[in-house]
Amino acid sequence: MFDPDDIDWLAHAAIADAPHVDVVFLLNDRFYIGNPNDGAEIADPKHYVPLASPATDGTFSVSEVENRGDELALYYRRLVEMAAHHRRPFGQIRQYFWMRLVLRWREGETFLPWYDHWREMTSLLDWLDGAGNGQHWYDVDQGWEMLVRRRGHHFFIREGDGDGNEILNVQMEREPLLRGIAPLQRQTTTAIALLTERLGADVWSTYLYQPDVRFGTKDWSPKPSKRPTAKP
Repeated sequence: MFDPDDIDWLAHAAIADAPHVDVVFLLNDRFYIGNPNDGAEIADPKHYVPLASPATDGTFSVSEVENRGDELALYYRRLVEMAAHHRRPFGQIRQYFWMRLVLRWREGETFLPWYDHWREMTSLLDWLDGAGNGQHWYDVDQGWEMLVRRRGHHFFIREGDGDGNEILNVQMEREPLLRGIAPLQRQTTTAIALLTERLGADVWSTYLYQPDVRFGTKDWSPKPSKRPTAKP
């Protein structure tokens, strides 16, 4: 793992111009209907059914919700309806609702894994907004680690595989990055509020430990389709 007190890596950080932060919903174009505990079935495409998605690359930015919120809400409704039809409790489909915090710059981007919900992302965003000169932020989890250090007018960001091997080392101007945090917070909370209203449950703000969630509104209910009665 990285040594949070080590600063030698700062001298080798590549410049990441025009930095900004984003939050995206991770969307899928297929739904798994096989055994959730069978690795062979999970790897087999025949155990999936198509799921119409409004995202061609699998991501839907919160900045798109203002103009395309209806599309996103319809996608999640179809997902919940499909889960109900196949008798899948929330504990078996929670991954379909994951989000990601993304750091972008002119020449690249990095998606921060293990931050699946908005509340998990705000810990880093709040730190960035209030970090003093010389302070650092460090996180490590399941084969991933990130070290961020503020130095003057820059943030230095180092990402690794959890075993101390570096996979990213960049420096970003602090002010452009910070300017985007407040708008991002507004966009994300607005997007989650819209989806919560349309689906009747909030599964994006924080991790829900219960095995099932009750979805539905006064004008929409994800009731499972009745299975046809077998002929004698």
